[in-house]
Amino acid sequence: MSFRGRRQKGFSLIEVLIALVIAMIVIAGVYRAFSVQQKNFVIQEQVSEVQQSVRTVMDLIARDIRMAGFGQPPWAVGDSSDTVTITAGPNPAPNRDITLELVGAFASPIALLGSPATIGQNQIVLDHNEEFIKDENLLVFEQYYESDPSGNPLAAPIPSIRYTNAVVWNATGPGGSSTIAIDADGSTTGTRDGLDIDLRADDASSANRKILSQVYKVEKIIYRWVENTRSLQRNNSLLATDVSDFQVTDLGNGSLQVVLTVETRTDDPEFAAGRRARTLTSTIRARNVITS
Repeated sequence: MSFRGRRQKGFSLIEVLIALVIAMIVIAGVYRAFSVQQKNFVIQEQVSEVQQSVRTVMDLIARDIRMAGFGQPPWAVGDSSDTVTITAGPNPAPNRDITLELVGAFASPIALLGSPATIGQNQIVLDHNEEFIKDENLLVFEQYYESDPSGNPLAAPIPSIRYTNAVVWNATGPGGSSTIAIDADGSTTGTRDGLDIDLRADDASSANRKILSQVYKVEKIIYRWVENTRSLQRNNSLLATDVSDFQVTDLGNGSLQVVLTVETRTDDPEFAAGRRARTLTSTIRARNVITS
């Protein structure tokens, strides 16, 4: 018995090479599409971050401008007697240096008046959690109202709101109820002047009477933009990076126009200008600034 082998038909070398070339072209196309989509995703993510950064920074600047002047004493705070100061350095682009200085009580109250104080007194009792630093400027803001049994406010027989400023004379640690030595006239040095008004603490003698004397810290806030570092700082703390432009213009009548431009961290190869940017312009009223 004899066997004849069956002839096997396969692919030739040329067919295999053609198939490999086609497969490589398909894989290259898929990789290119994936790479483009990945780059677009990264760019869009950065654009979204830039938009969020611009809004967040502008909201903070707007809040500080609106609060500027609240609680400002008649003496200088941090060597600044003006509520709003805009300073543009002498260098032109690309070495511009813009500074915005604001004075006021910007944060929440840091203490409550613990007991009444009288005119001429140079110390006050405060219930507080934070420490007090020597030469720190304070605002004591008193609110008073009376209500009927239903809780509706009645006309107060004495001023419903009054306030005064003082400077901390000696540092005090945080927490509890403390007697704070003060100077009620920060325009003089080396002397302790007493309060110029009477201060009332919370009055519980009547269920329909409410007195709330809150204490705020008055400070100077400095925004500074340095063009060659593309950084915006708030009191020497980094607020935003990749800031390509920052402008503050006094429009008069207590209004400021702020222009803020932030760019993406990397270039967009599909964008002729390179980095994408977002600009936000806002006109903000400094409502506590007295204008003539």
